[in-house]
Amino acid sequence: MPVALGPALIAVLFSLAGLSTVALAVGRVRHLLGSPRVRRAQEALLGTTLVVLGLRVAAE
Repeated sequence: MPVALGPALIAVLFSLAGLSTVALAVGRVRHLLGSPRVRRAQEALLGTTLVVLGLRVAAE
């Protein structure tokens, strides 16, 4: 069992490092993501995605 803990610990550390990097990056660009222009673009992309997914479900 202790042999399996080494790779598991490495995986946990890599996950923690990756998620921390994403959190820091989002924190730095938060002011950009909150602008009205970017928010409209995000909502348009999300709306288009939901319509396409709805059409796929309806076509099945």
